[in-house]
Amino acid sequence: MSSGTWWGFAIVGLVVGVPLLLFPRQVSGWNRRTSRTMGYAVPEESSPRQGPWGARYTRILGTVCAVVGLVCLIFALTSG
Repeated sequence: MSSGTWWGFAIVGLVVGVPLLLFPRQVSGWNRRTSRTMGYAVPEESSPRQGPWGARYTRILGTVCAVVGLVCLIFALTSG
């Protein structure tokens, strides 16, 4: 892959991952409200089975995106 492709993946990974990692409660709350508006059966915040609407899931997703973004950034910096 070209250097530009790695830069693109790095930017997207960091732009998506960092807010998810730093603000998991706010993002999961927004996700919960939006999903309810769209008609999905979303569990209440006090429910132990949050699934993809919970802050823990959001934090994990943010960590994965940020790590992938950092790895792509390293590839972008080291490729010609």
